[in-house]
Amino acid sequence: LTNPRLAAILKPRDGSTVKLIYGRALRPPNAYELYYEDGVFTQRPDHLDPERNTSYEALLEQRLATNYRMTAGVFSYEIDDMIRQVEDPATGLTVFQNAGQMTAKGLEFELEGTWKANLRGNIGYTYQETTDKSTGEWLVNSPRHIGKVNIIVPFFHDNWSLGTNLQYMSARKTTSG
Repeated sequence: LTNPRLAAILKPRDGSTVKLIYGRALRPPNAYELYYEDGVFTQRPDHLDPERNTSYEALLEQRLATNYRMTAGVFSYEIDDMIRQVEDPATGLTVFQNAGQMTAKGLEFELEGTWKANLRGNIGYTYQETTDKSTGEWLVNSPRHIGKVNIIVPFFHDNWSLGTNLQYMSARKTTSG
């Protein structure tokens, strides 16, 4: 099996980079999905195929000044044969099955900077819509808004660094709605 990833990288002018990326990948089921069963709530599946992922991305990286860089992009991901835990109607137990297709589409922005004494940081935002392809419903545990702030402070002659990363995620749907 092959997992191709192709990219076209263009430099239309000094300080600007455009990236167009296509990828395909497989995610085989893990040991838990393949073998776990307790006989009370869960049962082992008869067979699981790998999930198949196809991705498309377009990115623009722009140097804004000597010490600032901005990245903006759009993306689309599709997963077929998604592994999900469903109820087996014959036994009433949950079992992992290849039961679905999903799509995620979105956009992202990031601003990165470096200042005096190699102090570095970035701020980013992602908006995504992740849905079940067959029903059009918003997927469980999939936030629409993600924000992040990261600061890295070097010390001891730039041999060490200390950093913090703050992340925000909007509300997420649970399995119970």
